[in-house]
Amino acid sequence: MKKKIALIILGICSTVLCAAGLSACNLFGNDGHGDSGKHTHSIVHVKAVAPSCIKEGNKEYWYCNGCGDYFSDEHCAKKVLPSDCKIEKTAHTEVIDQAVPKTCTQDGKTEGKHCSVCNEVTVKQETIPAGHLEVIDKAVEATCTTEGKTQGRHCTFCNTVTVPQEIIPAGHNLIKQQGKDATCTQDGKTDGEYCTKCTYVKEQTVIPAKGHTEVVDEGKDATCTQDGLTEGKHCSDCKTVIVKQSVITKTGHTLVTDEGKKPTCTAPGISDGKHCSVCKEVIIAQTTVPAKGHTQITDPAVEATCESEGKTAGKHCSDCGIVLIAQQTVPKKSHSGAKICNTCGKLMISASTGLTYSGITSLPNGVSRSVLRASGGLSAIGVEITGRGSCTDADIVIPETLNGLPVLGIADNAFSSTTGGADAVINSLTVPNGVKYIGAVAFFKCTNLRDVTLADSIEYIGNDAFRESGIRSFKCPSGLKQLCSKQFVGCLSLQTVVINAGIEKWNGMDLGIVFMANPSLVEIFVECTEERWNTLTDMGNFWHEDEGWYGDVQVAEHGTRISFYSATRPTVGGAFWHYDANGNPVRW
Repeated sequence: MKKKIALIILGICSTVLCAAGLSACNLFGNDGHGDSGKHTHSIVHVKAVAPSCIKEGNKEYWYCNGCGDYFSDEHCAKKVLPSDCKIEKTAHTEVIDQAVPKTCTQDGKTEGKHCSVCNEVTVKQETIPAGHLEVIDKAVEATCTTEGKTQGRHCTFCNTVTVPQEIIPAGHNLIKQQGKDATCTQDGKTDGEYCTKCTYVKEQTVIPAKGHTEVVDEGKDATCTQDGLTEGKHCSDCKTVIVKQSVITKTGHTLVTDEGKKPTCTAPGISDGKHCSVCKEVIIAQTTVPAKGHTQITDPAVEATCESEGKTAGKHCSDCGIVLIAQQTVPKKSHSGAKICNTCGKLMISASTGLTYSGITSLPNGVSRSVLRASGGLSAIGVEITGRGSCTDADIVIPETLNGLPVLGIADNAFSSTTGGADAVINSLTVPNGVKYIGAVAFFKCTNLRDVTLADSIEYIGNDAFRESGIRSFKCPSGLKQLCSKQFVGCLSLQTVVINAGIEKWNGMDLGIVFMANPSLVEIFVECTEERWNTLTDMGNFWHEDEGWYGDVQVAEHGTRISFYSATRPTVGGAFWHYDANGNPVRW
């Protein structure tokens, strides 16, 4: 019924588009299955626009909203490029901005240019600073009886005085004849003078000697920093020493230490100092030592898990311990998923019991898998599951730990059903977080094994691990980098595969052979781009046949759809997909 309604709606849309006079074109091309579709142009007419010096113009053209093509005619007969429709901007229409001569008080301007259409300045006018044209007004020397003038300046254009002339008063150019006072023992002289320009003279006269006038020079005690003196005598007029004073040597400081205080992160300190206990003079002054500030240490963020709360990043001082940026609690995440948690990989269901296991001392390394069992006194780093043992579960759930050790892997041939019968009770497999590898031939010929749920911690899957099993879909764990030979050969119920972005070729093997030999395979969802996929495999969409993989039965050729990951809805043609809210691959 839904299909019928869709066909009716499609017919109505086609009728409307045809009625509008729109022409057809092939937009989508081959969809990967040999089908092709028709597209009706949705034409937009764009008129010609003349260019200017402000913006580009364009020729007249027609544009299709559906396919995005450009045409030079209304019948869409001739395609053109978008660049063919553009007309470049025109050149500016320049006019001259006249020069302005400067004056003594107003600036001038140089000649410039600008566009008369858009007013853009093409040649900027430069400012010519205003200024006077000065000449010197000569100085006039003064005489004993007439005034003179200092040198000045004025402008020859506007006569403005820029440096005024100052009056130099008239007067004698006198030379002083220094007199000298009479001393206790020598005559003196009065001051005299004469003019160098005329005959004016003032004569010096003699002042008789007056004899000594004695005064007492008091003595003083010596201090910490200054010498002392004995009592003496000198003449108060001529300063002649009559009784000489003797020096009493200074005593020197008696030093004591002024203890300082160390600074903290937030408070300043004081340096050590010294002073004299006798005279109290400060010898070494105490100074303020600035607060040293906090020494910041980052408290790293802790990611929240399904088992425990997390924390945001914070900071504290390593010296005083004060919290600078407090860490905030991040609530722990909630488990999600039916069998194992999509967030942390923890089992959400009960693990199988009775499985056999063995201790191991190392993990697989690259393509050469070497697992050493604990023996000869070696300590095990974990265990690997070696077989079903007494477990009768049809749905095998690998435990996370056994005997207090982590379960790290599933051994070679652990659940292989080469003899038939035992595989009938294995319908599903769940492998939790922490398991690192699945050994070679581990689930070979488990034909009833339909559903496989693997944690992203798995990094290695051995040769023929799921060969000829009943697996219906397979999602590569994000930690898996390598795919080995014939891991999924003969899985005749395998329909969909998700290949993670980090997967690589191994030992030169074509990646496509691992899955695409199965005729039941409908689609491979690839997390990487098509270009990277082409470097990993030469298979493309084509069937691969290898005689003997299916016994004597001839398998018909088949096609497999390859879809490439796009987080958002793609805007180009092709096969693309994304994850839905439950983590399942869905085509766009």
